[in-house]
Amino acid sequence: MDILRNRPKTPTLKHQAIAYLRDTTHSFDYTLSVMRYLGKQVREKTTKLGGNPIQEMLLEKLHR
Repeated sequence: MDILRNRPKTPTLKHQAIAYLRDTTHSFDYTLSVMRYLGKQVREKTTKLGGNPIQEMLLEKLHR
């Protein structure tokens, strides 16, 4: 991942780095699964505490 440390200027190197993260390390898949899990926890706790329409609306927008 030295590519990202060097802050490349060309799109080709950036695309290669993104492809590596997506296809080899599966970092994006892991990140999405953690975000979904945490989002579910927040929704459950919000519901348990009586709900919060503004927070629910914000979470819905972030989920998109």
